[in-house]
Amino acid sequence: MPEHEWLPTPAATKAMGYSARTLKRYRDCNGGFLIAGEDWCFGPTGASSISWNITTCRQKFHERGRLMLAIDAERKQLAEVD
Repeated sequence: MPEHEWLPTPAATKAMGYSARTLKRYRDCNGGFLIAGEDWCFGPTGASSISWNITTCRQKFHERGRLMLAIDAERKQLAEVD
């Protein structure tokens, strides 16, 4: 597998198991954690599909999941202290 694999949105959704809506929601231009030029990029025209670096996107989704689990565990621990 290539170190960085770029796929258009339809193929990226199948490869990663996320909807196009989810991918687009997490772009930095929407306040998300996926960075333009690093994790996604526009095509040459307005009608072109966005391309996704599925290697870095997977890593960032994984890290985001780990962070959310850690936050949930901390909240649970704090609730038990009260």
